[in-house]
Amino acid sequence: MIERLRNRAKLEHGKLEDVAFRRVSNVMPHEEVILLIAEHFGITEDQLVRRQRGTYYRPMLAKMLLRYCGMTQREIAENLGLTTGTAVSAQIAKTNEMEQTNRKFCRDLKKIETLLNLKKERRES
Repeated sequence: MIERLRNRAKLEHGKLEDVAFRRVSNVMPHEEVILLIAEHFGITEDQLVRRQRGTYYRPMLAKMLLRYCGMTQREIAENLGLTTGTAVSAQIAKTNEMEQTNRKFCRDLKKIETLLNLKKERRES
């Protein structure tokens, strides 16, 4: 049944990447997430979405946009100047890898998630 629904959605949307089975209700505007992360790192929003080697701002942003904004990987790619949703998937895989190896990344990630959860709770109340 799931495969049939997926195939029907694929035909209606044209590309498999366009098919989103999960949507998050009561989502946070992506502008809020971008601003919060930029402020946390003391950079501009333009610097946050710009490709820079050796930083983890953009991969972290991709993960938070997926988690808190309910955006599809294709939508995230458009916001971050990436070519496809697959590129976003690679960014998110990079964050999962860094969670295992980079203590500073883990501290920053926890701090940002705490701030986003507080914002989310305020929105819900």
